[in-house]
Amino acid sequence: MPKLKLNKSNIDKLPSDSKKQIFYSDTKLKGFMLCIGKDTKTYFIQGLRNKRLNKRKSVPTDSNGFLIDP
Repeated sequence: MPKLKLNKSNIDKLPSDSKKQIFYSDTKLKGFMLCIGKDTKTYFIQGLRNKRLNKRKSVPTDSNGFLIDP
């Protein structure tokens, strides 16, 4: 999984892939990731619990891709 500082300018430069999903991990915030598919960019949070991978949780965004404060 490629690592990248997940900020707006870096995310806007990432190309979408029509064949598969690509996951990017943030370099600063551990467990924060971005999944880029054919038409969407989805943010995820994942973590470890008892040394096992916990489920990935999707982070809600608006139609522009900005994070929504719950």
